[in-house]
Amino acid sequence: FWLPALLKPGLSLVVAPLKSLMRDQRLSLQNNGIASAEFINSEIKSDEQQRFMAEAKAGYLRLLYISPERLRIKKFVEQLEDLQKFVPINLLAIDEAHCLSEWGHDFRPSYLKLPSKRKELATVNPGLRLVALTATAGQMVEQDIRNILGLTESDVIREPVADREYFSYQIVPIGDS
Repeated sequence: FWLPALLKPGLSLVVAPLKSLMRDQRLSLQNNGIASAEFINSEIKSDEQQRFMAEAKAGYLRLLYISPERLRIKKFVEQLEDLQKFVPINLLAIDEAHCLSEWGHDFRPSYLKLPSKRKELATVNPGLRLVALTATAGQMVEQDIRNILGLTESDVIREPVADREYFSYQIVPIGDS
């Protein structure tokens, strides 16, 4: 989702489940010379949040990482509504989309509000695109993600082979603790 976010005018909202993931992706972008990404989470002070929203309004930010819960905070939603008067939201990216299925039903119900938030955003941003990415969804989780987001089988693009050659698991016996 980085490339379309950087090529299309407007702002891309990236829903990410973990603060560390937001930080890591922002750092990775910065290390590759892309300074137009920020994240807003509970660690970011109000004055910094205001600055990020002002930068987004001015078109300086292209990617804004948030948690799904952020879209249920009234003040943030109001800031987002104001922002859209100046800059379109062109992409809603759900990173680690398996969390919709695995966490959305009980642990983080805010994930289940994403489809209605997508519809709200699309009324103001008719060109809004959705991308939901995961590398760890089995068939049942994929089906659940499609059901939650209202996607069809033809909306899904998947690797023909899901072999993750760089991942390995080991069981290492240890002695007495």
